[in-house]
Amino acid sequence: MKKALTFLLITIFTLCAVFPAFAIVDKSEEFYVADYADVFTKDFEDRIISLNGDLEHYCSGAQLVVVTVDYLDGMYSDEYAMKLFNSWGVGNAEENNGMLLLLAVKENKAWLTVGKGISLSSGEIDEMFEDYFWDEFDRGNFQEAAEAMIDALTVWYIEEYNVAEENDNIYKDEEYYHASENSGSRAPSFLTLFIIVIIITLISNAARGARDYRRYGGNGSILPWLFLYSN
Repeated sequence: MKKALTFLLITIFTLCAVFPAFAIVDKSEEFYVADYADVFTKDFEDRIISLNGDLEHYCSGAQLVVVTVDYLDGMYSDEYAMKLFNSWGVGNAEENNGMLLLLAVKENKAWLTVGKGISLSSGEIDEMFEDYFWDEFDRGNFQEAAEAMIDALTVWYIEEYNVAEENDNIYKDEEYYHASENSGSRAPSFLTLFIIVIIITLISNAARGARDYRRYGGNGSILPWLFLYSN
């Protein structure tokens, strides 16, 4: 009996050594972005953090977390992303409206995990990846790929939560742009500027009957322009 138990313990320890437990990366201090593959600039990371502040404010606590790693350590991309999503607790717990974009740059893989409160189907997500992400990602332009995808996902949040409709008078407020230097007013936030651009674009499109929304990241993201005026 003792020999059998000893053999069993040795077998277990051997299997643990050969097949180590899968581990995922830890949350970064900033939480909203964890660039373990070191492919993002500090400025871009700050933009993601700023965007999340707006999403949480305007979209019922929504969060869009971006994580980069070199390798998935033997896991599938969807499995790794889901583990991150659940372990980190992305999004509002009641709304379940978070998203996590994962890039595994050395394996040429990526995945978007969304909460159950997000009404995006797998087909719609695949289409977003095709329209906004894979071309730049396959060229090794990882930041550009993430930027365009974030751009498209931000538009989805704005439309899903009717943010533009509820704030359609923002762009008319001239004082918002010409605040006194002594007032201490902040510059328009990222999402506010995004809303302004969308409202103007929608008005223009309605006038000529256009319905092509792929301009938001398809052939050049408007995100960098907006970021210049955020904070």
